[in-house]
Amino acid sequence: MNAQIKMTPTATEAPSFEVTAAFMAASLVGAQKVVSGFAILHGSIAPVGGILKLSGFGERFEGQARVFEDEMTAIAAVRAGEIASGTAIIIRHKTDLRDIVDAIEHAGITGIALVSDGHIAGSTANAMIVGNCAPAAQGGGNIGRLRDGDIITIDATSRRIETTADLSGRKSSFTAPARGYQGHPALEKYARVMTAAS
Repeated sequence: MNAQIKMTPTATEAPSFEVTAAFMAASLVGAQKVVSGFAILHGSIAPVGGILKLSGFGERFEGQARVFEDEMTAIAAVRAGEIASGTAIIIRHKTDLRDIVDAIEHAGITGIALVSDGHIAGSTANAMIVGNCAPAAQGGGNIGRLRDGDIITIDATSRRIETTADLSGRKSSFTAPARGYQGHPALEKYARVMTAAS
């Protein structure tokens, strides 16, 4: 970028100078880096892909998994002070995780990760957030094979989300919740045959 700002002095002004884009960039060294947007991750937890919110606390996370089958149980653990820095909160098949994101923000816990195969609404600078991990647990995905204590690594630079655990020999511990579609044949069929949008 060659954009320049040139100023010509009057008789009472200081000598002339110019500010180049490079100078402006150099002057920002040490300032807080603000990044927004999304990145697509792949790895053993999400072979088909997952969506990382780049507004999280950093570019890399490594820590132990704490697995939850529903959002309310995860929120209760956050509010009870059971989630420490370095924890990867795993929530399987839940859409719109706005409440857990708010709970993390209000608890002031930093250096954690939130990983789900559902859609995640909301954002916080306190956690690395990865949603839409595919295949989903309901579709037999590896996120359904994660257990408490598994080491989770998320790397925004290499676009990877991995676990050191050997998931190949594990059966999924995920049980699909009852949907309450009885008596609605079209909805029952949709829930039965629906696959990941990817």
